[in-house]
Amino acid sequence: MKKILILGAGVYQLPLIKRAKKRGYYVIVASKDGQYPGFLYADKVYYIDTTDIEGIYKIAKEEQIDAITTLGTDVAVRTLGVVNERMGLSGILQKSATLSTDKKLMKETFLKNNIKTAPFKTVFSLQEAYKAYDLLNKPLAIKPVDNSGSRGITKVSKKEDLEKAYHHAFTNSKKEYVIVEEYIEGRKLSVEAAVIDKRLVFFLPNGNILYQGKIDIPIGHFVPAAISRSTVSKIEAELLKLIDALEIDNSALNVDLVLHDEEVYVVEAGARAGGTNLADLVSTAYDVNYYDFILNLALGEAKPFANEISSNCAVEVMVSESNGYLKRCSLETDDRRVVSFACDYKIDEYVKKFETGADRIGHIVIKCGLAEDPIAVLDEIKKDISVEVYQ
Repeated sequence: MKKILILGAGVYQLPLIKRAKKRGYYVIVASKDGQYPGFLYADKVYYIDTTDIEGIYKIAKEEQIDAITTLGTDVAVRTLGVVNERMGLSGILQKSATLSTDKKLMKETFLKNNIKTAPFKTVFSLQEAYKAYDLLNKPLAIKPVDNSGSRGITKVSKKEDLEKAYHHAFTNSKKEYVIVEEYIEGRKLSVEAAVIDKRLVFFLPNGNILYQGKIDIPIGHFVPAAISRSTVSKIEAELLKLIDALEIDNSALNVDLVLHDEEVYVVEAGARAGGTNLADLVSTAYDVNYYDFILNLALGEAKPFANEISSNCAVEVMVSESNGYLKRCSLETDDRRVVSFACDYKIDEYVKKFETGADRIGHIVIKCGLAEDPIAVLDEIKKDISVEVYQ
């Protein structure tokens, strides 16, 4: 029986854990302790921080695992890279993992390799942040270099807001520096992709459904992205340069983009499948099981699938406008276009006001015909969703 070590036990790792179990693997889950649903489905659990590289490596050696993987989180990727390299497993290696999880190193690599990205400055102090503010075009994004899910990021247009934004980024990081970058206005896009043996085997541009807050945070995605063939070609060109520059191989890839004045700018890239149910979007768009594909990548057994969209589709997470306790979470329709609907919390459990990608209540996935507008279909079905929170 093959042993799979999955880093993380949250809602985005849960479908991967379940799929690995269904395929008959011995599933080991490593995550810090907490109310994480993936623990319930694992054959064995280690309560450990997924950023503890040496601790995870020791577990991997002792268990003699056949593969290690995750999705939806950047914090575990460096651990993946080290374990893969030391044990000769399939997946990204240490250098690639480092470049794709430190936004400072990532953006420096982008610039060296002529990849379009926003101008930025690395700052080690508030004084340096003020200097960067004066040098860069406004508005700005102040962000930690080692976090995901929009944690610690603030959009700044006024100098008086800089200090609070700087401290917010710094407290959400384990590094001694943060970055200040120009906030490029434009249409936000994402791309899910995969690389096998240094070859880009598919890429799926998708539009973003944004939550308007301190900074626009994606809470959903839709296919098709409604972009021109020219834009698709530009995205592919940037992806190929990015894959080569970051040395991504045998890995899923999640990339955030901005389309500004018909030019494609890379915001950041993660060497793993994306959160916000993007794995479900890929599965639905291509009529494949993308969780199977992710497991096969980690096992060194992945094969390309037909890169043809079979359905238009959309995913969106449900969020709360305030802290409180869940009173209701239901979908009252038998519409066959609903692929899945799930609530992450039980009734009367405490839920948080939406501020980062982790502050979700549940999700919905829909699919429709190639001639239908997935956003219109999603909006229609959302009328039958009832989510209530009480104080």
